Amino acid sequence: MRRPGMLVRWLARLGQMLLLIWLVVTALFAGLALLRGNPIDLYLDPRISAETKSRIKQRFGYDTGLAAQYARYLGNACRGELGVSFIHKKPVTRVLAERIPRTLWLGTLAYLTALAFTLALLWCFDPQGGAPRWLRRLAEPVFRFWLVMPSFLFAIMLLHVAAIRWHLFPVYGSHRPGADPSFWDLLHHSVLPALSIAMPLAAYLTAYLRARLEPLADAPFVLSALGRGVSPTRVFFNHKLRVVRPLILQLTGLYLPVLISGMIIVESIFGWSGMGLLLLDALTGRDYPLLLGGCLWMTCVTVAGYQLADYQRARHLAQAGAA
Repeated sequence: MRRPGMLVRWLARLGQMLLLIWLVVTALFAGLALLRGNPIDLYLDPRISAETKSRIKQRFGYDTGLAAQYARYLGNACRGELGVSFIHKKPVTRVLAERIPRTLWLGTLAYLTALAFTLALLWCFDPQGGAPRWLRRLAEPVFRFWLVMPSFLFAIMLLHVAAIRWHLFPVYGSHRPGADPSFWDLLHHSVLPALSIAMPLAAYLTAYLRARLEPLADAPFVLSALGRGVSPTRVFFNHKLRVVRPLILQLTGLYLPVLISGMIIVESIFGWSGMGLLLLDALTGRDYPLLLGGCLWMTCVTVAGYQLADYQRARHLAQAGAA
């Protein structure tokens, strides 16, 4: 009897995701419809002839009314066709496919870095974790600094100090110009952007998980492990973190919009050729099909993150109720 119920729940979650994505797509299309005139009219030079303008409208699908444009865009989006980019003169899906892997690489690296710093800060703050006293005193101001520091301001600081003044890392781009991109070159260029995104995120995760770990100091399983002679560091990583492990995945889904918005700003600062820089160019260049496609991709990722967080929360509550 469990399998049909689980299938129904998964289908319900899928329906919620599709409904949210449809609402966002509709809102984005309606926002563009509220612009003064046809989007292609805002993009084209008013000095071109009416015949040329008509051909361009027909090529990009802006030669019909708003209702027909919306129906065509929604149908094409269901098939994975998001139109043709004004700037790049090729399908939006192809443009996104060239940039999404770099953004995924940077986002994954930033998340893993944030997770590593979160675990280190939590270990320093744990009174039973075994961290040296001087390290605990140092972790507190560092944590508060990251907690109030915006990602874009931290990125500018890193860029000025580590790249411009000390020449430790590249200033701009995702690889050396004129050279074949390699893994180490990509990693070298992604250190500063990843740190700029990871540090504020690590502070947010630490602030939440720290409050969850403090009541565990007097938990029976912790006192029992310490009484058996288990080292404090091992108790922290093998016992306490096991309790809050489901919360880490839940927080990952909830903080995914923060991660994405931080990546857009940081990519623009460092000239990282990913989705952030692409959407900024689309916005300044009035490339509305590309802007819609990029927003749709970010919406899908965000909705999937929220569903992951909700699933993890429901699973955690079910396990707590069974226990």
